[in-house]
Amino acid sequence: MLEFLFLSLIIFAIVTVQTKNLIRAVIYLGGLSLICSVTYIMLAAPDVALAEAVIGCTLSTILFLVVLRKYRVFNVCFVYPQINIIQENTNVQDDMSYMDNANIIKLVENYCYSKELEPHIIYSNRYEDLITISYQYDIIVHQLGKQFWLYGRKRNYQVINLKAYIKKNISDLEKDGASIEFELL
Repeated sequence: MLEFLFLSLIIFAIVTVQTKNLIRAVIYLGGLSLICSVTYIMLAAPDVALAEAVIGCTLSTILFLVVLRKYRVFNVCFVYPQINIIQENTNVQDDMSYMDNANIIKLVENYCYSKELEPHIIYSNRYEDLITISYQYDIIVHQLGKQFWLYGRKRNYQVINLKAYIKKNISDLEKDGASIEFELL
């Protein structure tokens, strides 16, 4: 029986570390703690088993789930095909046009911070990424020169709120001659 518990501990530890879903990882961690407390009972340490069950299995699992509930990420994919051309250029300092995206990114970040979201921005230089990875992102920002396209899902209320936020705060970008188009999918 003890060997089965030790094997279960190892399996739960590996599954906890390998899972990609954080909520499942927390639940697996709670299961690992529960198996650990049963193991302590089998090893004739009921006081340690009780402490592990109360603190490790219950309190820490609840605490992790509450923290994960509060931690919300807003995933943004920024597609800028010109990065390849600029990076291959030997004199990158002369061509700073790739920095035009700073204002749109700042708008997205400011929106996220105002809504207590953590912005997670991924930069890409391949347009085909727009199609192949679109399901992973809340919004995709595609830039060609001073033209921006923002793609998001109709059902994502954060995307709709971001659209309203950008339209309200677009004056800095319009001064620079930039234009923004939204497309809700």
